[in-house]
Amino acid sequence: MSPQFWRGLRRQGAVAAGLGILVWLALRPASAPEDRSDPQLSHAEWRALDNDVSVQIRRDEDQGPDEAEAAFEELRQILLAYERRWAVQGPDSPEYELARINRQLAAGEDTEIPPEMRPLFGSAARYASLSGGLFDVRIGRLLQLWGLAGSSASPGIPPDPAALALATAALLKPTVGGPQAPQLDFSAIARGDAVDQVLRHLRDSGFGHAQVRIGEHWGASGENGRAPWTAALPAVPPLPADWARLELQDGEMLGTRRWDERSFEHAGQRYHDLIDPRSGYPAQGFRSVSVVTDEGARAAAASTALFVAGPSAWTDAARALGIEQALVIEADGTVRATPALARRLRLTGDVQVQTTPGPALPALPSP
Repeated sequence: MSPQFWRGLRRQGAVAAGLGILVWLALRPASAPEDRSDPQLSHAEWRALDNDVSVQIRRDEDQGPDEAEAAFEELRQILLAYERRWAVQGPDSPEYELARINRQLAAGEDTEIPPEMRPLFGSAARYASLSGGLFDVRIGRLLQLWGLAGSSASPGIPPDPAALALATAALLKPTVGGPQAPQLDFSAIARGDAVDQVLRHLRDSGFGHAQVRIGEHWGASGENGRAPWTAALPAVPPLPADWARLELQDGEMLGTRRWDERSFEHAGQRYHDLIDPRSGYPAQGFRSVSVVTDEGARAAAASTALFVAGPSAWTDAARALGIEQALVIEADGTVRATPALARRLRLTGDVQVQTTPGPALPALPSP
């Protein structure tokens, strides 16, 4: 990793002095439907962030269906604005802030990170550092080379190895801007952060009991009446649909990365968007990785880092990131989980989960 990258960006006046963060510029539905006959449960689904969105609200006795519908409409607008703000590419418009930053970086121009984007930049920097670079938002150029960048994804064939080598080498340099500078892509962390944002908005709006799913990222607030909020674990082949479910407690987030979210096959090989920043190629060894934490952005970043770490090093990555609850599905369908998560799973059928000794967790440094 290269702290010089941040220092160079700051020297350009890219971010207001005193920001105080080390910026490391360096699903589809799976849940069985809830009981729609419950008169206090409101539910809505739509598309945002290139994923299916599902929001369930358990209303208090004094809250009517119309209030929930108004909240859903607010959330649609919030996620639309969020999607545009964090889009990797987009028109020259104030709504497309990350696209502007990427254009300015590529042109070697000064840029500025808007205040509302700085918290996620800070989180990305922190998780990149803790993971030793396994999670890295600077892989935008690599994703573009693979044809797997955002909504403009156009996968086809593997890119030129020389181009990959050049883009990978750029991640090791402190270059701030210019044609070879890294491009930023927050898609690996943005969906988890969006779950945080939605739940926070609902709480601020008086809805303290809700469950949110954006793709394979889940979050829960409060309770679902007499029944717990539940989330489905990923049903990647050869596992059957709805093979395991997990009860989510108040404030818990479940983040999953899987090899078939955005991918293509060529010559019998699957290539996906979980790129290993060290090699420039899709990470190998897992079909999916799931993590439970108390923050959506952290769950998203950690599940990405563990996936990239692979079968031989995922427990080390979990330890570095302070993750106690994790589950991995290996390429051959073997399911492994840390004890803290394995004991919570509600399994169906004859799927076997092998327990892997949980990592001894260090105390995470303060943000």
